[in-house]
Amino acid sequence: MLELRNIALYTLRSEYMDELAELVSRLFPHSSVHVVTTITPIRSRALYTKLLSITLNRIAEEAVRNAEEALKRCGARVARSEVLRGRPVKAITEYVEKFGIGLVATLFSLGLNPEEATREIGSLFAANLRIPVMLYTGLSHIPRRIDTLLMVVKGVEGVRAGLAISDHLSKVGRARVVVQLLGKPRPRELEYIKIQVHTKGMALSIPPPLPRSRERLVKAVLGEAEHSSVALLERSVLRVLRRLSFLPRGRLSREESALLGSMPIPTIVF
Repeated sequence: MLELRNIALYTLRSEYMDELAELVSRLFPHSSVHVVTTITPIRSRALYTKLLSITLNRIAEEAVRNAEEALKRCGARVARSEVLRGRPVKAITEYVEKFGIGLVATLFSLGLNPEEATREIGSLFAANLRIPVMLYTGLSHIPRRIDTLLMVVKGVEGVRAGLAISDHLSKVGRARVVVQLLGKPRPRELEYIKIQVHTKGMALSIPPPLPRSRERLVKAVLGEAEHSSVALLERSVLRVLRRLSFLPRGRLSREESALLGSMPIPTIVF
């Protein structure tokens, strides 16, 4: 069973951090928020190591403090704040397990070059974390209410998991759910999807199946996102792009980065 009582906001020094804090407080008003960031250890042979460490610590502490203040201004419940030591993915994974975090929210920097994009925190988390990751870019807008929920999934299991996440979203109400599938559902699967969505009191729309072409798939998802409030994107869909690009695990392909970085709405990768 999905638990989102505790979510983590991974903070960075960015002009968009206040917007991310507002988004978290709006979508998850009943969750306790953990504010975290990381400092990667510096090799001791680096020049001016001590001075650099002090500077990085100061920057990290300031980023955490600013994010915590932004959350409190929005009425969010801040459970704790911490500057973690170590590589981001490993440090966050350990923190998630220790405190029972159900979702990590962070910024995603648009980088079309895969070498550049994989250095971004959002890219690393989307590619490596096993829990849902909510990404917010400078292109995203903050929905006042969720009129249309876009669900991009492989099949029935993805719909079930996506609806479990939607149960925790605030102001979903009688939203319309648009389900983009990788393949054409069988009659029994289609009936199951209809029952599950209608049971939640939401309307359902199923556009034609997603194309297998990388470029057309990205274009189709972005097209539906233009008319939606929040997107739930299953990792199985991203793996299609990753598999076709023959990249090693733990890195995002150019198409994955282009899709996530161009989303005009907040996107939860699960």
